[in-house]
Amino acid sequence: MSRDNVPAPCSGLLFVALEITCSRSMKDRRQVVRSLLDRIRRRWNVSAMDIGPDGSWSEVFLAVSAAASGVSMAEERLHAVYSFLVEEEETGEYAIQYHWREVARYDDISHAKDKQTDTKRNFTDAGKPHQE
Repeated sequence: MSRDNVPAPCSGLLFVALEITCSRSMKDRRQVVRSLLDRIRRRWNVSAMDIGPDGSWSEVFLAVSAAASGVSMAEERLHAVYSFLVEEEETGEYAIQYHWREVARYDDISHAKDKQTDTKRNFTDAGKPHQE
């Protein structure tokens, strides 16, 4: 396979801040968040989690990430998740405060056969210890 035909891996991140309007306890908050996260994970095969803030009954920050073989696939998946959250907002359990979405393409990784990267984005041979 030529280098031009190799798909570049992509990753996308969706961050959504919610306010749970009817929450009177952490139990109420967990119930709403758990239901949303379970449905999102099952339906779109993405990674989704509640990232805080700890101790808040009404504030929720959700993070959803998707790995894909193309930018359009990652964007479509994250757009579908956000659309779902907007539709579910009509139930009145929560209100979306703001959201942020980003998709990145990693061309340099798709051509790095049998390599691993360090935090400085330098490639080293796989299996050999990295020295700084």
